[in-house]
Amino acid sequence: METKICPSCGAEAPIVATRCKVCFHEFTDGRKRNTGFVVLVVSLAVMAIVGAGVMYYVAFHQSVKQNVVVDEETQSVVWTTVRADGTDADRVSFDRIERVDFTIGGSSAMWEVAVILEGGERRLLSASDEENLAGYAIQVARIIGKPLEENRKVRGFSKEWEKAAIESQTR
Repeated sequence: METKICPSCGAEAPIVATRCKVCFHEFTDGRKRNTGFVVLVVSLAVMAIVGAGVMYYVAFHQSVKQNVVVDEETQSVVWTTVRADGTDADRVSFDRIERVDFTIGGSSAMWEVAVILEGGERRLLSASDEENLAGYAIQVARIIGKPLEENRKVRGFSKEWEKAAIESQTR
């Protein structure tokens, strides 16, 4: 069996030994083991990547503010979206709007008010899970001068939204 001499205490140890059994000196074969340092560097790199991803999401996806204005003076509806990287605006003339859509049980909220444009495109004006938007829908239809259509995607609702709309307008 081949052996090697411990440089620390001079004891004889098997060639495959990684540590001296007498003085516990580690045999490195000229290579240093940096596993602790490698784990630290990899952990820091992973934390930096996750942190950058979170910052990107917060900066470009969370800081979005959308505003919709139904403007009688210009006879148009204006959608303005403000993001961290800029502002977008879109204007649609009342002439291009076919009707106002009030949806109960919509895809984004319980109550949704949207306009339906020529060609069937649906543009959302407002959505809420807390407040019935029936009064808003009636008011928008009146301002735009277009018919109001109710879509019920939830059972149990009836024309009671009209009563709620009248009550909300008198508050």
